[in-house]
Amino acid sequence: MRSLAYFLLTGFFLGSSLSANSSSQAERAPLSKQEAEAVVASRMEAEAAIEASQRSALKSQPALAEWEVTKNDGAKIVFRRVPSLLPVASKPQITPRKRTKTGVSEFSRLINEAKPSLNISLSATVYDGEVSEIRLWHDGEHFKVLSNVAFNHLQGISDFEDETTRWSLFATVEEVDMAEELQLAEEAKRLGEVHKPPVRPDKGIFSSLVDPEYVIYADEDQPVPEAVLTQLDAVHAYYLTNEKELAIDRQRREALAEAHRQYQEENPEEPEDIIINFWRESEKTP
Repeated sequence: MRSLAYFLLTGFFLGSSLSANSSSQAERAPLSKQEAEAVVASRMEAEAAIEASQRSALKSQPALAEWEVTKNDGAKIVFRRVPSLLPVASKPQITPRKRTKTGVSEFSRLINEAKPSLNISLSATVYDGEVSEIRLWHDGEHFKVLSNVAFNHLQGISDFEDETTRWSLFATVEEVDMAEELQLAEEAKRLGEVHKPPVRPDKGIFSSLVDPEYVIYADEDQPVPEAVLTQLDAVHAYYLTNEKELAIDRQRREALAEAHRQYQEENPEEPEDIIINFWRESEKTP
């Protein structure tokens, strides 16, 4: 096993032009518990209003026949055969379009100028918010990487863009608190069970804990493709440039998720009837 260390220039991060779905939006602020509850309540009220309107529209159609089936929860499925509201589809008129030399040239120019789209697939375990153990997959190979960048907020990002490439990102993140792990091990031992805490990577392998740096562990006969370095550089650059926004987005997601969970707990759904309007194909309006 050999290790390859890569030192990332902070100036590069500060000078990079990076964008992503989260950072392209207007600057966002963290959500308080009250704000999250208000957002969720407003959304649920809007959804209820839309559902009520749709239910009313279904009931307003005159039924040629109607019958019901009662479900186990007491609600009903109401089948209503109604007159068709859709006209018989006519054969579409297709007008042939001529390709002009100018149009073809412009299309070719746009294709040639478009940034390439590439994929990054990785998982990361973040220890105590200080060091990340990354497992990156590329062309069927697996690469173990240690980084002094804590990727706590990377999960939930599907894509981002830098100066040369559009990246599609699939990333999972696990956060490990070693104090909690050791406590779990002690409690398991007291109960006569075994809980083996994970082994935290040694921060001493890094030359600095301030400047971004990562170390790749590879077998002696395993070359590290340039594409792997490019992916790792891109992820580090994007994360360090957008870390504040990513942290806020994560806080907002978690606050809204908790508010939604609490709303559902306080407002349990009651069984509702399901209304199904249908018509026969032969009954379409000519």
